[in-house]
Amino acid sequence: MAGVNFPKTTLGDTTTTARTVDEDIIIVNQAATPLLRAISPTLNNLPTPCKSTKYEWVEDELEITESTIQPTITAGDTSWSVASGEGEYFLAGHILQAEDELMLVTTKGTASDTIVVARGYGYTTGASHTAGTTLRIVGRLHNEGGDATTDTYGVPTIPYNNTQIWQQQFKMTSTEMAILRYGNVNRLDYLESKAIKVLMALMERNFIYGTRVTRSTTAAIAATSGSSGGLMDTTAAYIYSGNRNNAASAALTRKMILDLLQEIFGLVGVEYMPDIMMCNAWVKRKVNDMFETYVRTDRTDATGGAVYTSFMTDYGEVDLLLDHNCPAARTFFLHTPFCAIGPLEGEQFRTVPLAITSAGATEWQVWGEYTQMIKCPKTHGEIYGISTTT
Repeated sequence: MAGVNFPKTTLGDTTTTARTVDEDIIIVNQAATPLLRAISPTLNNLPTPCKSTKYEWVEDELEITESTIQPTITAGDTSWSVASGEGEYFLAGHILQAEDELMLVTTKGTASDTIVVARGYGYTTGASHTAGTTLRIVGRLHNEGGDATTDTYGVPTIPYNNTQIWQQQFKMTSTEMAILRYGNVNRLDYLESKAIKVLMALMERNFIYGTRVTRSTTAAIAATSGSSGGLMDTTAAYIYSGNRNNAASAALTRKMILDLLQEIFGLVGVEYMPDIMMCNAWVKRKVNDMFETYVRTDRTDATGGAVYTSFMTDYGEVDLLLDHNCPAARTFFLHTPFCAIGPLEGEQFRTVPLAITSAGATEWQVWGEYTQMIKCPKTHGEIYGISTTT
């Protein structure tokens, strides 16, 4: 034992100095999953339990009420084409409106999308109309005592998504489990919690970026395993193509937002309008700027600026969802009651031991199999190609 001159100081005697450690372990990463919380806080809100690796749902719509004139017609034309696949929805007795003219369908439309009409019906006069002019069905006539007519019906569709296996593995020796460490946590619980955070972050990104791939016996892991499609999967078409608007590298404007909402309103009505607008930090800043003059707030002299959590439109209120996982140049508008996530029945997340190695280490796996549902594409929308500098 060596002697040390007085006075005694912390520099002279460090042997028994106790360490002061704050035992809260903070994991500082972008692990938040606001979209999952908004759609499915419990990761189990499918309307029907999933019992297969293919999850399906039924969608149907009323018969169409409008189409477009193809090609340009003159005031005297009585027969022409409408948009592809829509001819048979035009029935004898339908009153049509194109700009300021009304017309009367005299013969049921054909599978080749041709209709036959009487021009200048009622108080209106026949006129020329350019290709692409909207042709609306505004009424229908039926002769008193006349026979029933042959109508057209729409066939329901059955969209689907696949289940996807989610797995995160970790290994820990028995010695590691036995020793004391700072952090005041159960080591197994701690590593399990970290694995769950990683998987949740990936699941949220998959809801946005995911692509629907069916399992197969090919060698490629992605094809063998299968995956769930997300919002950006244009092949699976979970968002109606007509509701994917391109900003063409321009700055996001209030008009762009209202134009898209108006388009959706024209397709689905006020009952099924989007209730959230998911965006990244840049788009959220742009929204703050564009609605700044319309803010409603209580007066305070101690706080500057305003934070917007929602905005009102003629089509309802839309909540703003700030999400770092959303692409910077895109924003999504979702009708969340038609979005869901859930497990293959009995395969929700769980932690299981895999094996004990010869070195005394135990392998653990957090494992689950889930699918996601995004139904009724016309109730959702997207603006992409947004400038991230202006």
